Order: sequence, then C-alpha cells, then structure tokens
Amino acid sequence: MMKDGTFNKEALGEKVAYYANKLASNRFIAAIRDAFASTIPITITAAFFLLINNVLLTEKTGLLRGIPGRAIISEICVQAYNGTLGILGLMVTFLIGLRLARSYDADGALEGIVALASYVVLVPNVINITGPTDKPLKLREH
Repeated sequence: MMKDGTFNKEALGEKVAYYANKLASNRFIAAIRDAFASTIPITITAAFFLLINNVLLTEKTGLLRGIPGRAIISEICVQAYNGTLGILGLMVTFLIGLRLARSYDADGALEGIVALASYVVLVPNVINITGPTDKPLKLREH
C-alpha cells in the first residue's frame, strides 16, 4: 500500500512473479510438476470413463439406463477407471524419480525404479474388512 492509501498492483505483481519464478526454478518442484503433467492423458481417460458411468449408465438416473447390457458396460467402465487411476500413483512416483534424476543429468531409469520401490515399501498395505454389523472381521492366519 502506498502512503496516499492507494494500492500499487504493479509492485505486487513483480513481487509475486519473483517468488513464483523462484518456486518454479526449484528442481524438486519442477520434477513433481513434470511428472503430473505427463500423466494428464491417463487422468483424462479415467475422467471420461467415470463420466460415462455416472451420467449415462447409472441404474436409476442414467440417460442410457434402459439399454440391454448396461450392467456389463458399466462394469467395464469401472474397471477402466480403476485401471487408470489405480496405477496413477505408481506412475507419478516413477516419473518424479525419473525427472529429478534427469535434472541432475543422470539417465533416470534406475532412480525411477528406486523411487517406485521406496513408495511400495513405505505405503501401508492394510485391508480392513467389515462384516454386516460394521465390526471388523477377524481373519485366521494359517
């Protein structure tokens, strides 16, 4: 704010641009940005199948709810959605390692595999199963 009570938009824009440039030039942030940008086609494909399933093939309100084979087509859309977004975390993890390694002038394949292996090791793999009474089921171990 200036002394006379006015607001200087140009000065604010220059300060924001300065810090945005600093942030964009960070190689770690750039690796994350590029990894997510590389997966945009997969995200769009998943969104397409989700849209078809939720707008056209919903059992009660879908526009194509009366067509024969609706349930099969809906299941195919669910599988395509799960197959695209389900693997997205693995792809982004590999691509972050790859892009970061390439910013250091390395090949990147090995670094991407190490990033993926680290992700798989660190992500918890616990499955909670509830019964009809919403209480966790006890599973016997052999």
